[in-house]
Amino acid sequence: MDSEQLETANGSGSMNRTWISSRLLRSVALIASIILLSWSFSGSLVIYNKWIFQVCEDDSPDNCRGWGFPFPLVVTCSHMILIFGCLSIAMHVFKVIQKPEVDKQVYWYKLVPYAVLVALDIGLSNVAFVYLEATFVEMCKSSMPAVVMLLSVLSGLEPFSYFQMGLVLLICIGLAISSVGEANFSVVGFITVMAAVFMGSTKLVISQYLIQGAQSNEAAGSVPDSNDGNDNNEGYSMTATDEPEEPSLGNGEEEQTRKPQSAKEKVFKGLSSVQILYLQTPISGMLLVIPSAVSLYLRVGHIDQLSDSGYLAKTLFIIILGGCLAINLDIFNLLAVKYTSAISLTIAGVARTSFIILASWLFFRNEITTMNFVGFAICLVGVVLYNIMKYQKLKREIAQDAYKDNNPPATDQVPTSDVVENA
Repeated sequence: MDSEQLETANGSGSMNRTWISSRLLRSVALIASIILLSWSFSGSLVIYNKWIFQVCEDDSPDNCRGWGFPFPLVVTCSHMILIFGCLSIAMHVFKVIQKPEVDKQVYWYKLVPYAVLVALDIGLSNVAFVYLEATFVEMCKSSMPAVVMLLSVLSGLEPFSYFQMGLVLLICIGLAISSVGEANFSVVGFITVMAAVFMGSTKLVISQYLIQGAQSNEAAGSVPDSNDGNDNNEGYSMTATDEPEEPSLGNGEEEQTRKPQSAKEKVFKGLSSVQILYLQTPISGMLLVIPSAVSLYLRVGHIDQLSDSGYLAKTLFIIILGGCLAINLDIFNLLAVKYTSAISLTIAGVARTSFIILASWLFFRNEITTMNFVGFAICLVGVVLYNIMKYQKLKREIAQDAYKDNNPPATDQVPTSDVVENA
């Protein structure tokens, strides 16, 4: 190689490195922005939920940090209906959202279970706020990364990694230590929040399929379900149950022997976050209507404020405000799953837990002990190590994509006739 060729090669390598760095920075900035916005809406909604459900019967009005509306299922159901109404207006009136189309198999086997899990996750989490402090509820939810890891590995969405599992356990241990000194412990509240953790973990795994579709199989190299298909092409693809396509004969017989691709032989490719919300919220809302009505009927006579029209009007406004927070949180949570993974979102949520606990302490003045700080320190070590690992993985993937773009595979093939003659 002469000097001119060497300079050209060095220049090309420098341009590739600059392009990789620029693309990496854009990806990191996008993911960080989505996660930070998700944290903000999540923290605000947690404080909102604890505040609206907390009844201050034993506190003086000056020290009361609650609105006194202990009906979490009613609020959750109202938020589902409000979100569906807003999305319906955006879709059918303003035409800013494309109407989603899914087949019956995806609807009943993926979307309906997802909607049920969303209703149970949010409903049980809100019920836990009636019995437990917001800080302890979030600490219990710190066990979600381990559950998501297990479910993602079993479904084939994520490869198993001992190092990653070790980081998850480190984070869970740190947050478990910080919750040892909880004073206001409730068995009912603890069982409720742990059930919500399992529902939420399963929900995240299914949401990754609903957003990424067949593309989620490509990332993990395996298929979550035998009926989901394994074709990584964009759009709908042949299912795994179809007969394999015969190799090319090179003589025109391929067009005659190939089977037609019917609608029933196609699999789901994925939906946008708002499309998922549009399909999920009416199912979740209907599931909560009867439990909400029963809970309201059983306690309506025991709360004097419910007979005050002014209090009810203010409560309605507060519920609508919470619905606005909820729709933004749902959208950014689904976007975070789209651009990262269910595990990444949950791990990032651990750092969010630290923020929520701090905000909750500032608002409600909950007691935080030395053991809490020790647990948070252990948690932060695990979060930092995990983020470093994910950053290095993202950097390698972008470098591999750049190499493939600059070095396309050879398209020259030996003619079929030559192969036959040489055989």
